[in-house]
Amino acid sequence: MTKLYTAFIKCLAAPMLLTACFATLKAAKAAAPQHKVTYWKKLIVSHRMDGITIVTLTYYSSMPNGPVMSESLLNGKFSQYLLAPHGMGGLFWTEAGNKAALNIFSLVKLVKLRSSQIGYNRVKQLSGWPSDIHPFTLNPNFKPAPPPPFYASKTTASIGSLKKTGAAVFEGHKCLILQQHSQNLGNAGKQIDRFWWDVQTHYIWKEEDIIYPPANSPTPPTRRVTYVKWVRPMKRTPAEVFRFPAATKVLVPGILGSLAVPPGGIKVKPPASRSYLGCDLSPEIRSLESVKGTKNETHYALPGHVPTPNHKRN
Repeated sequence: MTKLYTAFIKCLAAPMLLTACFATLKAAKAAAPQHKVTYWKKLIVSHRMDGITIVTLTYYSSMPNGPVMSESLLNGKFSQYLLAPHGMGGLFWTEAGNKAALNIFSLVKLVKLRSSQIGYNRVKQLSGWPSDIHPFTLNPNFKPAPPPPFYASKTTASIGSLKKTGAAVFEGHKCLILQQHSQNLGNAGKQIDRFWWDVQTHYIWKEEDIIYPPANSPTPPTRRVTYVKWVRPMKRTPAEVFRFPAATKVLVPGILGSLAVPPGGIKVKPPASRSYLGCDLSPEIRSLESVKGTKNETHYALPGHVPTPNHKRN
């Protein structure tokens, strides 16, 4: 009887104990500290083959949708040239002198977004693009070329295609020196690319591209070197960095709609002829009008959508 009673009590206690465990886990999860966003700044130096040196300072965060901004060193002063308030998947703004505008890839993203909302034909119409000319420059099917698999500042573990040629310490980091297969450049000779790959973090700290002219050429080899000088965490959120300099004229096209514009600067509307996109497409339209085979676009539907009258091309 005692054994049966003890077993009965255990059976009753098991669900209560399980409930208590879940409650403890839930409380521990609630009490766990939230992920802290870390902001970084990275200095990259690129010595080009034509003798030009480009120094770039990039600000970014540990959040995939965190702000990204780059500056280039010009006349001894860093000048902003790329700004993405919502990360690499967001919109990019370019700023030169005292003017700023959306870059071409951001316009393609917006064309895709608005095509899903108001129809592709309507977007083309608002953009001022003739309905019977193909292709529309900012077609949502447009995809930029993928970045090369190896370059300075990239983290990569896929090194199977690279040849190990040595080891070195670069800026205090133990690296393997990896080399791609030489590229045949025809009459220009051949190119060999090398990478300094961090054995611990798999980060590429340095890239070296060398062009070897043909054996009978008097031209000496030319070299381009790009390297990450340093990567440093920032002690505070660089919110003040991600803004347009005062007096910058920020071109805000109609296709942007109610989407946010980075702070700072003076918002201005584009001229009426390019009010929707913010850029003038008339030179390309005139060029295509004179070329045979550019008329009558083929059927187009947004990926994942059933075609509707608003999604048909003319």
